[in-house]
Amino acid sequence: MRYAFDALLLRDELTELWRAHNPSTGQVGLVRQIRPGANADAAALAIERETTALRHLCGEGLPQIVDAGSETVPLSAGLFQTADIDWSTARRLDAPLAERPLAAQKIAWLLRLVAEAAQSVAQAGWQHGRLGVDRLLLTADHRVLLFDFTSARRLSGPQDTESADRRDFRRLAARLIVRSSAWAEQVAATADQGQALSLVRQARPDLPVSWLVEVLPLVVRPSSSSAADQSDWARLVSACLSLELLGLRGSVWRPAA
Repeated sequence: MRYAFDALLLRDELTELWRAHNPSTGQVGLVRQIRPGANADAAALAIERETTALRHLCGEGLPQIVDAGSETVPLSAGLFQTADIDWSTARRLDAPLAERPLAAQKIAWLLRLVAEAAQSVAQAGWQHGRLGVDRLLLTADHRVLLFDFTSARRLSGPQDTESADRRDFRRLAARLIVRSSAWAEQVAATADQGQALSLVRQARPDLPVSWLVEVLPLVVRPSSSSAADQSDWARLVSACLSLELLGLRGSVWRPAA
């Protein structure tokens, strides 16, 4: 077999996504393969959807196709996704999130990286479709990668404003703050910032109110249906950067060198 599988990152009803390496070259990345016993035709369509999307996408925090030759790997798409980052200890973001709460500065930093990746997807005219902590990899060198594009689709145009990615980003932001998916759903489902603040304060009394007031507009459901409020990822990235610069006690969190 061309690749040696190192760690299972994601399994759905049709496929599996592994962190893997090529024993001949040492190259490390992601390999998606069809699950044994799965509907091969349906799995092939999902894989084709992913490869089509990735061929149109380029940007920080997004995977690249290095090898898409399926005929050489039995029961596999042969899809090898990688980026110029350290993959050796990459983990899904939901793993460290389950271990401990994140500091406010780190939440802001992660939100900016995710927003930048999602912005690249939207600017290319695509939607990821499953944006969440279980579709993000956090690497040992503090890089974030958005993966699993089997649900990706093209945006239909300017009228396609309140995309699934924008809704999922709200849930993601809430999840990063409060850790619990149940709490996150409650926060992201409200359009009332006062109610959202009350919910978050119950879950995270350690976070400064001043910082939470700044982050909540990224989290709560927008009351307006305007395209600018719901699909302007550039504005979202700018807001995340402002949060990062706000910091706590004048400091800004940065990965250790």
